[in-house]
Amino acid sequence: MQVLVSENKTSQHWCKIVRSPPSAKKKHIVAYEPLILSASSSLVHSLIMYECDVEPGYLDSSVNSPKSGASCYPQEINKDWQKCTTPIATWVQGGGAKVLPDHIGIPVGPRQTYYMLQVHYENPGNKRGKAEAE
Repeated sequence: MQVLVSENKTSQHWCKIVRSPPSAKKKHIVAYEPLILSASSSLVHSLIMYECDVEPGYLDSSVNSPKSGASCYPQEINKDWQKCTTPIATWVQGGGAKVLPDHIGIPVGPRQTYYMLQVHYENPGNKRGKAEAE
């Protein structure tokens, strides 16, 4: 997701809705690592992935939107996205890859699931520019 970081804000939260890939059976995420361009690494402070409690198809318009997301402060967030409240994965600057213990996994499928990725950009130098994180 590519975000234009404002020079007028020292902190910015940006969210994007994604959908789980089709699967005939339940699978488990056993490790994860964010992909952050080196030019953006000083701006990306933390990531939280939330699972959305909605029926299949409910957030398709958000997934298929040409926008790369939206601001997600509580007073600004899309009301449909307020159903994305269960945190399933977190990362903070300097955290690197997260490998879960052998007996733990984050279930995915077979039911179509939506997730909201929240990226917190910290911009204490009030720089203007684009930041990317996935």
